[in-house]
Amino acid sequence: MAAELMPMRADGTLPPLTTLVRWMGALPRTASARLRCMPAGNSVLPDLLALGGIENLASPGLPACTWSGAASACVRLNPSADARAPVHHRGAFASAPPSDVVAEPEPADRVTDAWEILRAVHESSPTHRDPVPSPAGPWIWNPFPFPRRALATIALEAPQARSVIDAYGRRHPLQALGGSTERLVGLELGALAGCGLTASDEPAAGAHWDVGPSVIDNGRVRAELDADGRVSRLCWDGLFADLAAPAVRASVDGVAVAGPWEVRVLESGPVRARVRTAAMTAGGRMNIDYVLHEHDDCLRVEVAYDGEGRLEIGHATEHRANTLMVADELRIAPAARGESLRGLRWLALGDDDARGLAIVGATPFTARVDDGLITVLARRQLSYALAAKHRSPRTLPLSLLAQSLESPHRVRTGQTLGSAPTSASAFRFANLRSLVPLWAQKPRDWDGELLLSEQALARGRALFLPPPGQGGRVGIAVTVDARGTVVRTLPMTPEGDGFHLDYGPGEILILRWRLSVGGAAAGGAPDIAPPALPPGRRG
Repeated sequence: MAAELMPMRADGTLPPLTTLVRWMGALPRTASARLRCMPAGNSVLPDLLALGGIENLASPGLPACTWSGAASACVRLNPSADARAPVHHRGAFASAPPSDVVAEPEPADRVTDAWEILRAVHESSPTHRDPVPSPAGPWIWNPFPFPRRALATIALEAPQARSVIDAYGRRHPLQALGGSTERLVGLELGALAGCGLTASDEPAAGAHWDVGPSVIDNGRVRAELDADGRVSRLCWDGLFADLAAPAVRASVDGVAVAGPWEVRVLESGPVRARVRTAAMTAGGRMNIDYVLHEHDDCLRVEVAYDGEGRLEIGHATEHRANTLMVADELRIAPAARGESLRGLRWLALGDDDARGLAIVGATPFTARVDDGLITVLARRQLSYALAAKHRSPRTLPLSLLAQSLESPHRVRTGQTLGSAPTSASAFRFANLRSLVPLWAQKPRDWDGELLLSEQALARGRALFLPPPGQGGRVGIAVTVDARGTVVRTLPMTPEGDGFHLDYGPGEILILRWRLSVGGAAAGGAPDIAPPALPPGRRG
């Protein structure tokens, strides 16, 4: 049987993990895989292919060997019948750019997948048959598998509305968008949770804003701008980043954009502030927007350039000797300086205090770090955030922040769940640490599925807490491979309210759960017996 070609982005980096898992799930069980070239961040491939039961991998230009990953899974690289005793290789191979153009893999639909879980949780809830009057307004929900604060754009017919009240009675300020009926609102929601909103003409307390041509400040993050619109000083919660020179310095093909720069305020709160700096270059117009959301702990930077050439945005720091940490979707690791690093979701440079600087991408980006200078590379558009390397307990870890930057909350006007104005989180976790939830979807005959990746090469035990089902207790949780075959059943907690999830260094996990035990498992398998409660506990 011919080896199946692994999907890859045109720049030679791996596509999102969920794309690869779905690709492996559709392969024959005896499939082998092949690569056009060795991608960046390839140390995860043995562990990833093990999830799909793929034992053989062909890649041009590399010797035959047994290749092991961080989680100790192995794959046979370039096996041949006449090969001698296999050489063992552990860790990454040098990556190479593709020799030809590779079509971008079709992205999965995070929003549709997440909505199906949210609906399943509501239908399995013991209280969903007792509808509560629906609010006279939009219904907002979080399509990500972790709690977060984000914005949403809603349409309101009441032009005098100055705030909205959520289903918990909390009031949130509104921000008008131009002359339309649309308003901007920000609120915090749990993992895959939703909430209805009702318009009000009363004001609501918001962030403490200070916005002008030389500063943008929401009370947590403060960025001071020089006359050319660069960030001369940046602080989070009163602690300043160690910048060696003004940050967000723009160049095209290595030539600094001289300006003159025009700086103006586009938005000044109460939900979002935006300051734009603009200049004409020899090749075209460049806009750099600094964006802050209320209560946010990072400064968003949005760059648009309509000319030709390579766009370079520099951030000079005092951290010339500190370890550079980078992360793609699957792994956090130290990286070499002076090289172009592709497919990054974030990078961080500095000490473990709050003065270190992190660059976090809304999408995968390319960067180079040399002698304390962080340069982000792009062609025409770029969207990223400047954040503190050190994350406090009340902020998202950098891996989750990168995901959160991808998308705002979603709005479903007139589409609530069974008339209920709110839905609790579809699940909760405790002690996640370096185990990162990446994707949520609903497979057939299960109430939900989560794709998780351990990113810091650490071992631990997380606590998974789904909501109770119709019987008033949780049902069952298992881990499966890419084809949906059960690998192990998770043990229940002594309290009977959740499950222990053990994970190893670099492990990639697919977690499935059913809120009530019954029905066929995915793929027509027989029912799986629920884990027994510890002695002395009742369901």
